[in-house]
Amino acid sequence: MITGINQGPITAGVIGVKKPHFDMWGNTVNVASRMESTGRAGSIQVVEETATILRHFGFEFDQRGLVSVKGKGKLMTFYLTGRSAPSIPTHTSDTSVTNARNNPTGSTDRRMFITSSPTGQSFTNDSSNIQLV
Repeated sequence: MITGINQGPITAGVIGVKKPHFDMWGNTVNVASRMESTGRAGSIQVVEETATILRHFGFEFDQRGLVSVKGKGKLMTFYLTGRSAPSIPTHTSDTSVTNARNNPTGSTDRRMFITSSPTGQSFTNDSSNIQLV
């Protein structure tokens, strides 16, 4: 399995009249898809900002290097290698991991978008409760 993860805003909704289905769009989804399509089998690839956020939760990464991403140019990417601490910190000074429930404006709301193959299934997960196994 190859997996790509990105974080950020998305647009989602149900489309179609005869055969409605749920879909998601946006730059966040596109970058997650590119992380999946340029990744290696058995690995989870992320961009630098996502790696920075996930490090606050004890996840560890190896730098892959710059990867050309259609429409974005070259992005620094990382492979997830493991997790050093099973618990999620209860406090951090980094606003990029601030839980949106503590900020009614939503200005620091972070959602993770994960895409993987071969099944093509994807889901979002509130960054305050990230669980990758």
